[in-house]
Amino acid sequence: MEAQRQRIELEGALRANGDFLRNCQVCPVEEYTNPQVQYFLQKYAPASKYMASFTACGDTQLWVIVRPEGFQAIHRIRPGDSEDDEMDEGNNPIQHAYFEEFSTLLMGSCPEYARDHSQLLASRLHAL
Repeated sequence: MEAQRQRIELEGALRANGDFLRNCQVCPVEEYTNPQVQYFLQKYAPASKYMASFTACGDTQLWVIVRPEGFQAIHRIRPGDSEDDEMDEGNNPIQHAYFEEFSTLLMGSCPEYARDHSQLLASRLHAL
């Protein structure tokens, strides 16, 4: 019951930001079958129950992991990154960050929206 409430609140917080976030989905982690997602979950958030994935401005994909201790991990996929690059530890172009760096990632991918929305989104996610 508590996990379902967290899922609804997380999804609501993300959707509340309007067109800043498109294609938002919040799913239990076991529903993600993409090998890249599974790799990311196992490495950065093995105990997480839910993950949100959404498209920020342009085609930049962000994955948000809600960690049990209250931190979030961010995984950013830039347009043009290949699957091999995403999985390659030696030369990985994908940025990983903890929640405190979330607005920095947003500023890099969509500065025109980040100033208006990142603080609101951050505060709502942090409350979960």
